[in-house]
Amino acid sequence: MRLVFAPSARREFADAVGYVAQDNPLAARKLNETIQAAIARILAFPKLGTPFRRGERRLPVAGAPYLIVYRATRETVVILRVWHGARQWPPARD
Repeated sequence: MRLVFAPSARREFADAVGYVAQDNPLAARKLNETIQAAIARILAFPKLGTPFRRGERRLPVAGAPYLIVYRATRETVVILRVWHGARQWPPARD
């Protein structure tokens, strides 16, 4: 399976880890590993998340207040958002 990050997802992921790293670099590394593990599970099991809108799926990240929104085909998983649970959902369209 090929993995692709939408620009918004890449930015949200980096922002989340960067924000935590300001106060706690160890916690930021743990957050990065936790989100990466969730993405690895999606790659292994693309239908793992809950069906969402327009062919999208969403998966809560175990152990972190994040939601991964993605679209999967036979060949590719596109990570569309890495969304913090405290933020309003659904987001305004980019």
